[in-house]
Amino acid sequence: MRPIFTCAVAVALFLTAASGSDAQTLDAPSRRPSQGLFGLGPQRDQSLDLSLSVLGTFDDDVVGADNARVSDPVARQSGSYGGVSTKVAYVKKSKHVEFGLSQGSAARYYPTLRDLVAVQHSAAVGTSLHFGATRVTISQTLAYLPWFAFISAPRLFRADLADLPPAISDAAIVRREERLYGSSVGLTQALGGRTSLSFSASRQSADFVDGSTGLKSASVGGRVSRNLTRDVSLVAGYSYQQGTYRQASTAPQVTRLHNIDLGIDYSHALGRTRRTTIGFTTGATAVEDTGRTAQYRLTGSARLNREIGRTWHATAAYNRGVGFIDGFQQPFFSDAFAATVGGTVKSTVELSLAGSYSTGYMGLAASSNKSSNYNSSARVRVALSSFAAISGEYVVYHYGFEGAAALPEGVPPSLSRHGARIGLDLWIPLIR
Repeated sequence: MRPIFTCAVAVALFLTAASGSDAQTLDAPSRRPSQGLFGLGPQRDQSLDLSLSVLGTFDDDVVGADNARVSDPVARQSGSYGGVSTKVAYVKKSKHVEFGLSQGSAARYYPTLRDLVAVQHSAAVGTSLHFGATRVTISQTLAYLPWFAFISAPRLFRADLADLPPAISDAAIVRREERLYGSSVGLTQALGGRTSLSFSASRQSADFVDGSTGLKSASVGGRVSRNLTRDVSLVAGYSYQQGTYRQASTAPQVTRLHNIDLGIDYSHALGRTRRTTIGFTTGATAVEDTGRTAQYRLTGSARLNREIGRTWHATAAYNRGVGFIDGFQQPFFSDAFAATVGGTVKSTVELSLAGSYSTGYMGLAASSNKSSNYNSSARVRVALSSFAAISGEYVVYHYGFEGAAALPEGVPPSLSRHGARIGLDLWIPLIR
């Protein structure tokens, strides 16, 4: 099959596919700027990096529909405040083993309220073992979140080793202390030169301090990939997920998901430094509630990654599927899209644009509480040296539910937020 014809077929499939239960994810694009840009240092077998960001922020935090439900004044606060975030990351590599450890914290200070608010504390540890055709990864994460947040969007990239949970500051809605614990293990085995198998299992627990509520979720699945040509692979997979919703006044509710996916991966090099990756899956999910009543949904996913020139990349993903979200007592059915584009200008200026949109409903009935959610950001960062940079960012965040039924306590039916950030970023390589 000629490359140009293969690319045309793959693009058509990407545009027309109905997506899968869990969007395929990509390796995060490697940074490819010229030497000297902030945060870019020589790669070593061992590294210990400290990152520090100090922000000045203005937010227009407007809570729609029912302000009375939001009792925390910070959730309604419009105006300026200060923020600081830190991250420490350690990586050690050897011939067969890679180990990573990271920790991050963030806090805000509201001058008008004279209030210091911790936004997030998180930590992660992971290891990867690779021997010939076999690769095993193990990771553990934990986080303390004093704010409740709602985001429904497909994940664009696979988590790195010891990757921290994403920050929730821009999506914070109401004070509600939450503790997250997550564990995962994965195995990839190559069978000859054309076939590979992968297995994964994960478990996560989200516990809310007030109300004795929470969500425990677990998943296990497998995937097989068969190379049809140098650029095209056929993929098939199955996964089982179970979510247990713990409620203060009623017995736990259990929801089970059986996901089946079938699709194609396309990856073609357009030169030594440029590559286009396209893939899609289609399938179905069987959803079982506590009474073992099953409902079926068509699902699928599609994603595209394009390297542009020496330093730019663009990535987009679409996902139609079912999932669990902490804080809610029923699964979510959604159609979601996310995209990002970024790169460098003249080696010292870094630009990035990102956005996501999702629409769907909560519960097993299509007529139940419908929702929409979108967020976007535009960011520019200018390197002052290899260890310091100034940054500016504008963010937009919105969600809305048609009704207040089944929403977590204190969460309003809708919220819209616009914010501007300006900050100083410091990168300190302690070990290189």
